[in-house]
Amino acid sequence: MLVVKELVEAFVETGGRAKAVAAALNGRGHTTRRGSAWTDTAVGRVLRNPTLKDLVPEDLWTHCQEILSQRESSPTRPGRRAAHPLGGVVHCRCTGRMYLRTDGSAPRFVCKSCQAKIPEETLERLFAESLSSVTIDGSEVVAAFESGPEATELGHNIGDGAVSVSDAWPLLERQERCQLVDLLVSRIDVDDDTISVTFSGSDDSGAEKPVFSANSLPSSQGFESFREPATRQGNRSDNPDLAPLLTVDEVADLLRRSSKSVYSMIERAQLPGVTRLGRRVLIRRDDLLRWLNESRVSSQQERRP
Repeated sequence: MLVVKELVEAFVETGGRAKAVAAALNGRGHTTRRGSAWTDTAVGRVLRNPTLKDLVPEDLWTHCQEILSQRESSPTRPGRRAAHPLGGVVHCRCTGRMYLRTDGSAPRFVCKSCQAKIPEETLERLFAESLSSVTIDGSEVVAAFESGPEATELGHNIGDGAVSVSDAWPLLERQERCQLVDLLVSRIDVDDDTISVTFSGSDDSGAEKPVFSANSLPSSQGFESFREPATRQGNRSDNPDLAPLLTVDEVADLLRRSSKSVYSMIERAQLPGVTRLGRRVLIRRDDLLRWLNESRVSSQQERRP
């Protein structure tokens, strides 16, 4: 079966990300023997079936089983999610896996092979900042991953409007962050104070795309989105003290209105840039300020004789 070979190859290429493999197979139109969509559970069943090993090259099957064994013997117990949203995807420059250690000093990711380390806070900051140029919305997440249950839940939490991943990250709960990483990120490669992120999405050839590299100056150029060219979020705001995503109360203060009045404007679709993260209603700063400037100009023109 050609699909078995594709499955094993994808599992090796993604570093053992069963969800990413399932998404790739579904994206290529493959189904299971029963005609169902692929899931990470179905992928795992194939990988653990020794009768299928003759369908793929021996070295590829061996490599696949080594990765599977490493993942199942990792510090987190089988069937349990990693202790950190990024815990299952961080790799060292020596190609070894990096695991979160919280003993003694500040939490840090440490390579099991060469003992290289990076502080947890630094890694998470670089990860979030490097994603500032990538936008997502709930409908795209669901469409990209074939409406699986995890994608549907995360898509609902993100909402309908396009949001910068960097802006959304600090507002997501831990479970939502884990879902985002599970669905979108294949691996993070760490080299001193530089990270390189690879998304799980693939191009027409089925090969994964390195999305971009980022360091402590997260203004990297030459990135690619996992679906379409990413939209760089410009800092065009004339009020840099405002956060990229504003709460209803913050918008109310800015407009000198009550929060109830702002909610009414949202219900009547009178405010631009409205998005939802879970139950939180947020307004994109740049859209709001642009709308205010346009309204101000329009008002001035109407006053002219």
